[in-house]
Amino acid sequence: MLDQIQVLHQKLELVRKWGYFDLFGDGMLVSWIKRRKMSKVNQLLINIQVTLQNCRR
Repeated sequence: MLDQIQVLHQKLELVRKWGYFDLFGDGMLVSWIKRRKMSKVNQLLINIQVTLQNCRR
């Protein structure tokens, strides 16, 4: 579980950097890349949530 949280942290840092690039840059490609990375972060959050629910049982 700790590994999942560390990976999540790394992915969030990447999304943050792409967010700055998207904010100050211009282009659909950058926005698309950022959204894809955000989708992966959302999936990681779901996986962590499922893991937590399984630990409670």
